[in-house]
Amino acid sequence: MKKQFLLITFLLFLFSFPTSFMAIEEAPKYFGINATVEKINQEEYVVKTKGEKKEEGFVYTLPGEFSSLQIQPSINLKGNGKYLIVIQETDARGTFINEKKMPIELTNDWKTFSVPYKMKSTTSQIDVKVLTPAKTKTELFIK
Repeated sequence: MKKQFLLITFLLFLFSFPTSFMAIEEAPKYFGINATVEKINQEEYVVKTKGEKKEEGFVYTLPGEFSSLQIQPSINLKGNGKYLIVIQETDARGTFINEKKMPIELTNDWKTFSVPYKMKSTTSQIDVKVLTPAKTKTELFIK
């Protein structure tokens, strides 16, 4: 009888535990490439490159399957200096298919950059990278 009482008490405690105390960890949206990515506020991130080699920066993957082969990813950026936006297409197995590079220059004002890209397949994965074209330690912001 005591065992049943302890079991019932334990189960009641377990199922009545408020879920608001449980931490919900948000999956990172941007990943650093030889750089750190820190969330500043709800919408803004700072990327700090190490300056050890060229093509440092960050990458993010466009979500879901696509309804058209013609896409135009866009991103809001600010900072100082020259960068490359790289659209990279891979298949479901991660095999490289194609990429497109577009040079950009950032200023202290927010600017939206869009890159038209024609995919080979609507089931491809599209990664968008913003990279330094030269070996340089820098800082840029994403919104």
